[in-house]
Amino acid sequence: MKKVRRIKTIGIMSVLILLIGILLIPAIAKDNTDIKYLSDMEATKNEDCLLYLNDITERDTTIKVGGVEYEKGVLTHPGQNGPSILTYNIENLGYITFYAVGGKDASGGFQVGGDPGIIGTKVQLQVFVDGELKADSGELAYPDRYIFNVNIKGAKELKLVTFDGGDGIFCDATSWANAQLLKSNTDIPKEQTPEPTPEPTPAPTQNPEFKNTETVYISDMVIRDFTAHNDVIGLDENIIYEELFINMDSYEKGISIHAVSGVKNAFAEIEVDGLGFKTFSSYIGVCYTMGSDCSMGTIVCKVYCDDVLKYESGIIKATNDDGELTDPIFIQVDITDAKILRLEVSPADDGIAGDMSCWGSACVSKLTDAKEIYKTPVPTATAELKATANKTATNKPTVTEKTNTSDNSDGEGSVNGTKFIIIIVVIALIAAAVIFIILKKRGRLK
Repeated sequence: MKKVRRIKTIGIMSVLILLIGILLIPAIAKDNTDIKYLSDMEATKNEDCLLYLNDITERDTTIKVGGVEYEKGVLTHPGQNGPSILTYNIENLGYITFYAVGGKDASGGFQVGGDPGIIGTKVQLQVFVDGELKADSGELAYPDRYIFNVNIKGAKELKLVTFDGGDGIFCDATSWANAQLLKSNTDIPKEQTPEPTPEPTPAPTQNPEFKNTETVYISDMVIRDFTAHNDVIGLDENIIYEELFINMDSYEKGISIHAVSGVKNAFAEIEVDGLGFKTFSSYIGVCYTMGSDCSMGTIVCKVYCDDVLKYESGIIKATNDDGELTDPIFIQVDITDAKILRLEVSPADDGIAGDMSCWGSACVSKLTDAKEIYKTPVPTATAELKATANKTATNKPTVTEKTNTSDNSDGEGSVNGTKFIIIIVVIALIAAAVIFIILKKRGRLK
């Protein structure tokens, strides 16, 4: 009889343990991490993103928004056809708050002389939870930032949308810095305040030493302004970061500009006022690349001085009628007394596919003989000088911080529902194990 009772007791304990295990399953299914960085997750979908990177920028630098650097974050860039959209599956993860610091990333200015080139340019960021708009930054001008604090309790889907801010996608690399999911509002980060920037002395548009230099490569000068496909020009590399080639001739120095569609042509402008240069020289043609097929490329290259056309190439094809790569064309243009040098690239009325131009060894010089120009050692400007000036020498404005706070009050008290469930389950399991051992020992004594 006692043996039967023991068997019944063990049976009841087994059922109890089984029920506890069933209760434990939802807790195990949830992510037990209190804080989950979005950059440690993979977006389930990314749409129209010219860039989508985690914890780093396209130039391998740290994410920087509003003058503050962040080790964690998601960088994106709106596309030609509309906003970039990143979608994340957050169902059953147990998080209650989405937090991020949004704004245009400082890396967006790398092609245009740094901060001065993108100050005042805009983006707009929105957060959707299960298809419903929960937060909107409005138009956000660089270097301003917007702090997102959004209730996501019980949500299945989180969507981050980045618009161009109404002024085109010019250098619109945008970061959702420190983007994270939280299980408690007590874990919301306290944002750093950017250190005050001392009043800078307006930098010269170009290195003043150029006045005393015979020949300078265009890629070592400050690009005053530009328009190009995907808002990228290549300096000493093509726009997909490869070595510059025309046919099989390579160039250590030069500039690459891809034609754009529409009424405007792609161009790069360089200020040469007061530097005393007399000639612009370059080898021009369609880039030969390993990572992109430019064999169908057809371009027209033009050189302007102060809006006056000084040279036009006619149609340049990547390949001739026999399918062979065409040779580079050497050009030399008189730029005496010019203030603004403009290099322009247009498609040849057949679309812009493959229309990536190469201006190999492009330089300005006080010399007029090409042999003398290219046998003269040409100095390389320092990185600091390449990133000092752009369209205007503008003092860095104060960072403006905006924020949203959605209703997260219901999440404050539920610091960690998952932890609570696990603690109860563990206690129940220990109690069951102790009872079982006691019963077993008693059985042996009898």
